[in-house]
Amino acid sequence: MKIRHFILLLPFLAAACDNTDETAGDNTDKNDQTETTSIHLGEWTLVHKAGYELSDEEKEEWDDTISDREWLIFHEDGTYTQKIDEEENGTISYESTSRYTIDGNRLITHREVDGNLEQTILKLTDSELVLEEFTEQPEYNYKYKNTKTYQYVE
Repeated sequence: MKIRHFILLLPFLAAACDNTDETAGDNTDKNDQTETTSIHLGEWTLVHKAGYELSDEEKEEWDDTISDREWLIFHEDGTYTQKIDEEENGTISYESTSRYTIDGNRLITHREVDGNLEQTILKLTDSELVLEEFTEQPEYNYKYKNTKTYQYVE
């Protein structure tokens, strides 16, 4: 009789030992697949960018391999420096240092000039960082999506 009670209790014991968080909900969003706590400190260089900008009915698309044009340098103090060679002539034409935070799979850069920028971390390894920026303004019939792939330098 005791064995029968034990066998009947097995499903309840299994449920009680389950470590999934039922309050988290169904996490089926493909952008939430990366659980991130930190980005490798140091220099990352942009190697590829792809995306589109849709304004009214006009759509501009890009899919470019890039070298020596944009860098992100993450520092120990919670800041990062972005450097860009916009003219492709080997000279840094834009440089800015801002604070950043990471919330789950979101990289949030706290920029003084144009406010916070939230990007989804699609992939993060010791050597590769893929960030996606997406903006939609239905009232203006506007969408913007840019996916950037960076490789770790040092």
